[in-house]
Amino acid sequence: MISSVSVADVFYAWMARAGDADISSIVNTVLYGIAVFAAACRWRRLCNFTAPRAERNYWLILLFILLALGLNKQLDFQVLLVEIARPMAMQGGWYSSRRLVQAFFALVLTGAAVLFTAFVVILIRKYWKMNKLSLLGFLILFIYFIVEVTSLSHLEEGLEAYKKWGIRLSDLIEMAGIILILVNAVKYRKKGTG
Repeated sequence: MISSVSVADVFYAWMARAGDADISSIVNTVLYGIAVFAAACRWRRLCNFTAPRAERNYWLILLFILLALGLNKQLDFQVLLVEIARPMAMQGGWYSSRRLVQAFFALVLTGAAVLFTAFVVILIRKYWKMNKLSLLGFLILFIYFIVEVTSLSHLEEGLEAYKKWGIRLSDLIEMAGIILILVNAVKYRKKGTG
């Protein structure tokens, strides 16, 4: 039987694996920060012009999603989840079946992502034309997030294998989503609702 793992051990193992020092990851982290600021400005502007509640809520949701993904870019919360689950799996005797558990987790997370995306699309349905770039960016980031968090290793390895100028394909996909949201937020900066 494996001895219990302390919180400190989990924390140190997480911190040892967390954070990306690649230039593309640093660029994406900075882009997340800029996009959070732009989304906050867009949301505030919509509030000032008494825009429809659905559109204000949409930008507020985007703001929090961008903030969470930006923090995760350097803190790698999925690594923390693995560091917590590994000792539990070993102690519970299901470590050899972990791929099945990962597949179930991926399925549940994908289902939740699809439902959440449907909710967001329904929320913004009347205002999608002014927000189509951000919606596309949102969908790209959600697909990227699912691939990252569920550790779809064969897909992730394929994305990581492609590097051009030291930039991974997965980072370029993430960058595209962030930039689309950022462009949409800035596009209407001088106007209220569109």
